[in-house]
Amino acid sequence: VYWSDRDDRRNLHWIWWCDQLHFSYNTYNKERRTQLRGRRKNFISDKRAVQLSRFVQQFSAVFTTQR
Repeated sequence: VYWSDRDDRRNLHWIWWCDQLHFSYNTYNKERRTQLRGRRKNFISDKRAVQLSRFVQQFSAVFTTQR
């Protein structure tokens, strides 16, 4: 029982992490869209977007290997 309980908790933790990541990613995309609509296209946010997408890719790779 202890082992399965621990695994369940770990899976829940991973699911929570993915939710947080998706939420932050979506909010960032929303902000980015409003920036573009306001014609304030700055390269810093572009670099940030690239970093964020790379981080998401790495994280998803880790997540798939952990499962």
